[in-house]
Amino acid sequence: AIAVLPVAWWRQIAHRMAWGRPVQDFGPWLAGRGTGLFVQIVAAALLLWIPFTLIRRMPRWWWAPVAALSFVSICAFLIAEPIWIRPMATKIEPLPDGPARASMEAIAARCGVSDVQIFVGGIEGGATAVGLGPVARILFPRLQVEEALANDNEADLVWTFGHELRHYMHDNWLAIAVVAVIC
Repeated sequence: AIAVLPVAWWRQIAHRMAWGRPVQDFGPWLAGRGTGLFVQIVAAALLLWIPFTLIRRMPRWWWAPVAALSFVSICAFLIAEPIWIRPMATKIEPLPDGPARASMEAIAARCGVSDVQIFVGGIEGGATAVGLGPVARILFPRLQVEEALANDNEADLVWTFGHELRHYMHDNWLAIAVVAVIC
C-alpha cells in the first residue's frame, strides 16, 4: 500500500489536476485509501488463523480444506463487498434521475435485463460491474459522473454503461470459475 501510494496519487489527483479535471481533496482521498487498507488488514487477520490451524491438525491434507474454504470465502466476499464493505469506506448513492439514467434503463430493457442497479461511488479508475448474482451492480466513479453532468456530456455515461452492462450480464459465472481455478 505504501509503495503504490505515490502512483495512485499521481493517477487520481496530480494527473487529473494537470489536465484541469475535477479532483478530490487530498485529505479525504488519503482517508479513503487508509480505510480500504484497514479493512483489508482486518479481513486478513480474521482469516489467517484458519490455514495455520489446519496445517497443525492435518499436515498432509491441509491444502484441500484450505482450497475449499478459500473458494467459499472469496465467492462470499465478491457478493458481500459491494453491498456491505464498500459503503463503509465510500459514499455510494444511486445514479440521479435524468436523461442518462432513462437511456441506460432503456438499453437494459432492450437487452432483456430489468432493475439494473446503477450507483455512483468513490471508486478508482473507470466504471465497473461489481458483485455476483442478485447483488450485482454497475458502479460509476463520482468524478466521472459529476464531470459528465456538468459538461452536458451524458452520452459518455450511456456508452460506458453499455460496455459495463455486458460484464453485468455475462461475467458473473466467469468470475466464479476463475476463483475456483485459483483456489
